[in-house]
Amino acid sequence: MKIAILTNHDIFTSTKEIDSVLSKISLINSSENKIDLIYINNGFKDSSLSVNMINQIFIYNKINDKNLLRSLSMVAIDYNENHNPDLFIISLKDSNDDFVPFLASKLSIESYLNCESFNYNYKTKRKTIIKPVYGGNVLGHYTLNNQAVISFSLDARRLVTKKTKSKSKIMFVDYTYDIPKDIKISKSFEIIESNGIKDAKFVIVCGYGVGSQENINLVKEYAKKVGAVVCGTKKVIDLGWLPMNLLIGSTGQLISPDLCLTIGVSGAAPLLNGIIKSKKIIAINKDKDARIFNYADYGITEDFKDVIFKEQTNEKQ
Repeated sequence: MKIAILTNHDIFTSTKEIDSVLSKISLINSSENKIDLIYINNGFKDSSLSVNMINQIFIYNKINDKNLLRSLSMVAIDYNENHNPDLFIISLKDSNDDFVPFLASKLSIESYLNCESFNYNYKTKRKTIIKPVYGGNVLGHYTLNNQAVISFSLDARRLVTKKTKSKSKIMFVDYTYDIPKDIKISKSFEIIESNGIKDAKFVIVCGYGVGSQENINLVKEYAKKVGAVVCGTKKVIDLGWLPMNLLIGSTGQLISPDLCLTIGVSGAAPLLNGIIKSKKIIAINKDKDARIFNYADYGITEDFKDVIFKEQTNEKQ
């Protein structure tokens, strides 16, 4: 079992955050576990650092990108290509909710936020994630068949892990990449027919930014014409604009259509977990700083009614 922990906590002054992560992993004392720690630090040259239970520490020492999500994801992608871990565990200071689904979308694998624990059965090779669902009232058990990206919930209790017998091996990685230029926003999207939420090819996800029940009805009328299924975020469901069975996200349905069009969606982590397996994501939101644009393939910063009516006008012509 190979596990990679990606962190931006200062491992050179304190390792309590990493110890907390290790405490959450069942059977961590097995000799079959190989645990790597991935860290970005341009100035560190000492090779004597030891972190409890960590086999190797990979220090990426030539990353100068100021974009945290991008730099961490590029480092994780490089590590993944060379070492192919079974599990990525993310332990960041304040960006887990943003980064976990972001990295999962880059690697095209599953993601789980705020997990309680991770279990691995060495006899059956079964990997299981345990995390709260339905507002924390139920603990859900998820079997992992492939790679996954996860984060653990914060635990204020004092957690203890067994001491390692040998020092961690330090690996300095001279990895660099070209910082990409800004991506241009496009208004065009493909119309795909759909038969239902489970096998839908085209899904429209409405967020609170849609504005009202009346606007939801406009989206529904549009969806009928283009063969799409209309779903909603938790806020939309809570307001009663759409029924509970159309909730998309960590506590609702996880979708993987060919095309996912989001309207008025801000980009909260639970919703992102529900749509990251979509082959293409197009976001419409008047707020140019909305988080959803970090994950969308295409973005449109206009009122959705203007976009829809333009599409309908073009179809008539």
